[in-house]
Amino acid sequence: MKSMRKLTIKNLLLNKTRTLVTMVGILLSAALITLAACMALSIQQTAVNLVAQRSGNYTASLYGKLTNTDFEKYQKDSGVQNAFGVSYIGVAKNEYPKYESVPYISIIGISDGAFEECFNTTLSEGRYPQNSNEVVLSKKFVKSTKKEYHAGDKITLGLGQVSYFYEYTGETVIAPNNAPFTFEEAKFDLKSEKTYTIVGITDNVSDGIDNSSYYSGTVYIYTVTDNSTPLDRIYLQFTPSAEQNYIQTLAHILDSEEQAGLFYGYTHGSTVDMSSVLEKNHLEYFGFNTGILSAKLIDVSLEEGFMVAVSLVIIFGIIIISSIFIIRNSFYISISEKAKLYGMLSSIGATPRQIRNNVFFEGFIIGLFSIPVGIVIGIFGTAGLVNLCNSALADTLGGVKIQFAVSWLSILITLVLCAGTIFMSVLSPAIETSRIAPIEAIRGNREVKISKRKRKKAKSYKTPKIISKWFGVGGSIAWKNLKRSKAKYRATVISITVSVAIYLAISTVIGSLVSYVENSYQTMSYNMTVGVENNFTDKNSAVKSFDEFHQLADRDEIDSAVMQLYYVQNFILPDFPKEKYSNPEDDGTAYISLSVLDNDTYNEFAKAIGYESQKGKYILLDRLKNYEAVYDENGNYAGSKEIYLSRFKDMEGYTFKLMDFNAYEYEERKKQSDFEEEWGYIYTDGYMEKYGNPIEITVGAVIDTENGDFMKQYSTLANIDVSSQIIVNEDWLFENFDKTHQDYWSNNYFLYSSDDMKTEEALDGMGIKPENIRNMAKEVAAINAVSFIMQFFVYGFIGILALIGLTNVFNTINTNMNLRKKEFAALRSVGMTTREFDSMITLESIFYTFKALIIGVPIGLVLGWLGYDRFHRITNGEVVYTFPLIPLLLSVGVVALLVWLIMTVSIRKVRNRNIIETIRSDNI
Repeated sequence: MKSMRKLTIKNLLLNKTRTLVTMVGILLSAALITLAACMALSIQQTAVNLVAQRSGNYTASLYGKLTNTDFEKYQKDSGVQNAFGVSYIGVAKNEYPKYESVPYISIIGISDGAFEECFNTTLSEGRYPQNSNEVVLSKKFVKSTKKEYHAGDKITLGLGQVSYFYEYTGETVIAPNNAPFTFEEAKFDLKSEKTYTIVGITDNVSDGIDNSSYYSGTVYIYTVTDNSTPLDRIYLQFTPSAEQNYIQTLAHILDSEEQAGLFYGYTHGSTVDMSSVLEKNHLEYFGFNTGILSAKLIDVSLEEGFMVAVSLVIIFGIIIISSIFIIRNSFYISISEKAKLYGMLSSIGATPRQIRNNVFFEGFIIGLFSIPVGIVIGIFGTAGLVNLCNSALADTLGGVKIQFAVSWLSILITLVLCAGTIFMSVLSPAIETSRIAPIEAIRGNREVKISKRKRKKAKSYKTPKIISKWFGVGGSIAWKNLKRSKAKYRATVISITVSVAIYLAISTVIGSLVSYVENSYQTMSYNMTVGVENNFTDKNSAVKSFDEFHQLADRDEIDSAVMQLYYVQNFILPDFPKEKYSNPEDDGTAYISLSVLDNDTYNEFAKAIGYESQKGKYILLDRLKNYEAVYDENGNYAGSKEIYLSRFKDMEGYTFKLMDFNAYEYEERKKQSDFEEEWGYIYTDGYMEKYGNPIEITVGAVIDTENGDFMKQYSTLANIDVSSQIIVNEDWLFENFDKTHQDYWSNNYFLYSSDDMKTEEALDGMGIKPENIRNMAKEVAAINAVSFIMQFFVYGFIGILALIGLTNVFNTINTNMNLRKKEFAALRSVGMTTREFDSMITLESIFYTFKALIIGVPIGLVLGWLGYDRFHRITNGEVVYTFPLIPLLLSVGVVALLVWLIMTVSIRKVRNRNIIETIRSDNI
């Protein structure tokens, strides 16, 4: 046995090219498995970091008036890795507010270490506070104040409490520190003053501690908790082992292990009485960080777990099955090359088991050197890909970077999968080798199969006339040789087929998704939207708002700008004539919306539909978007398609009478026998006197399903395809402003800016809050970056698989040419010309290419369609099938070129050999 192993090693060293190519195939397979495993681990860890950034890095949170004794008790529990406390110190007035809706500051105390370890806080300036006399300012606070603050400055705050009158109970209520303070009758009572030293300014803070917003009326600053202040929250980080059984762990911490079942129901939405547990532990309520638990795959639904498992099985299955197909062929080639050697060994006493073990030993030796190198390449490849992703994505993940992660478990899994891949690749060749009859192997006629039935033989090996005519004797020999030696060429065909099918399938899916994303943003004429808070009190304030918009629209970087005021409450059309409905059955109370556009945009509307704008006549948009279900030939739901409907007909020249909804309701209630004179606020604050009279608007033109194509560029306007609406211009608003309720207007800007950051600065200077600005230019950049990374990873994945296939194709063709050197020499010795010889090789190249493509292309297109169909259903028909024409042409061209090049290079070696010496030589 030792002699056979030495012979195997020597044979591997003598056939360096074949050995090296086989090693490259295994090495690439190991690298790809490692890359997939490490990327999966890195993505999962990045998801954990994203959740930690947004909600905090903790497992469970406890809420109530807790003491430091409680904190120490929880901190010492064996299942707790870290504990962090949060207390609300007090509320202070924002002395220099940039926005009227942010009048207060909330001071939050945080225990030592919580900034970095629990709330993932990063600083743009300075350091974290070390005592209760130091504070760090939140980014939101800095943006909400007119005064400029830096680390080292002092800030004096008047601490107190906010109260307001709650009309439903008739009581004065003290507002909690983290509640919205946007109450008109809110009252601030000053209790004390304290001067803090500013030591830093935050850049990012998780929502777990900074859930303030510019809408809530308060922003936060942070200090360190002291022993005199009770804790309002305690955040617990469990140990990894305790986290796996987080419900039981918390039940143990709260000394309620016998009630662990109640904990499960309480945290999963069931109505469970937990009052005894809460009372015993001085808690108001508790909760788990489900985001972290889901990201760590601890708390996932059966469906989510199944989807993750299926995704991993598909990815690793593609790699392993493709690698088995391809690497297996390398060992078949090796066995074919050494068939005589194994036959001679059998004839002198080698048992089938020894020969089988010898083939396994060859796989072991090749894997021993290839797998470790492949794993190292995969790890470094993952690190490089992560760096590339971080460079491309920049700050699109909210400051969180994709984290490179590798573990011994992932390396162990890679080793097992690679070893299993090699074993499955070697198994079939090893078994077949051990069954070779010694005489058959020595004669070398095992690979050529001649049919025993004469009729079948004649039919199988008869050369088509077109091949004989075009390629002559060389073509006929090539055809018959391919028919007789199918096993030799099957390896090459399978390698090419697998590579082409996978490439086309994934290209189809990726192409459809990328096209969907690109089309979604190409239909929008704006890259920034702004929701402006209304401060309308009279017509002059509306005029001022439009003046500010026009100043913004005139800026150099603004290519286009639209201002839309949308009346958030529908108007009622009382006594609307039935004959005006498109659908005769639609005879209920009619509703209609109202939009005001700036004059320039309104004129664009009118021009696009061929309407010459007339004073007193305006545009009716009667084009409602709907979705219609689509069913396949078997009656199964196959998604939905977008359709547009019209509600009215013959509306040009018709005068609408728009009645305020509340006023209409008031009039209708007056007709009822049980009407109460003091009904609602309509009666008490003179609502009917202000808004009870109908507003008359005459229709001058209609935008409906017939002429609505140009509306695609306005698809992002508020509710533009949701309801029928009348579109008027700003001039109409100024004339009729007092007839509408100023609180019901929603004010929006839609901008296309060539310099979005410059425009953001201008909007900030206008007093518009950052939360009111949606910068779609950043979104597009983020989506393009993600799309690039996704395509880079997927096509890199395909490329490595194709490279594995290419090494096998090279190995197969090169070795086959080498094994057939006697055949070629014999043909040349009997007079085959160089032209006939080249025709034979060319035809074999065409057969390789054609057979592989005729199988691989349909399989790839079908798999691509199935993948597209899945996404088509998920997105309700929004993903459109994109035929992979360029990938198809590319795969055909590359395969044809590569096969021709490999065969040409290989045959040149054969052609340069001496005919007599080649015939005399033996392949042992």
